[in-house]
Amino acid sequence: ALFAMAIHDHIRAAKEETERLCPGELDFVVFYLDDGVLGGTARAIRHCCQALETRLADVGLTTNRDKCEIIPAASTNHSVPADVFAGYKFKADGNFKLLGAPFGTAAFCTAHTTKRHHKAQKLLNEVASMEDKQCALLLTRHCNAFCKLAYSARVVPPQLHAQALRDCDADVRKALAEVVG
Repeated sequence: ALFAMAIHDHIRAAKEETERLCPGELDFVVFYLDDGVLGGTARAIRHCCQALETRLADVGLTTNRDKCEIIPAASTNHSVPADVFAGYKFKADGNFKLLGAPFGTAAFCTAHTTKRHHKAQKLLNEVASMEDKQCALLLTRHCNAFCKLAYSARVVPPQLHAQALRDCDADVRKALAEVVG
């Protein structure tokens, strides 16, 4: 929260400068802590990114361009010159993550949920083999990467990752059966 407060005025200033120099081209600027989403023309986004990088550099912060993604709204039918965003990841395939939620094709969403499931599966197997069954039950209910899987289940349309969710459900049932005997 302190970090968000520290960069808030710099974000606002970069946005206002961009709106002044590129009127009507910046559609939105939204940040949640250190994750930001900018929408608008390529020219406005480039200017806003440069203005923000300059302001953050004034207070000793740098933008990690390896974590920054440019996602053209028209997917592969875009006319955004990738070289204007040198150093940024350019993702024109329509598949991306926003605040931990996958957006894109069913294959991309399924792969994302499957990755979370496999991480949870390792822990689930360990919990199922615990001697203290009460503790195992509590861990199964409250931990085991459940929050990330539940988040994916809430924010991604079910048909985009249904098989991964079914696989996870089967593993949870199996572990729970072992825990309760």
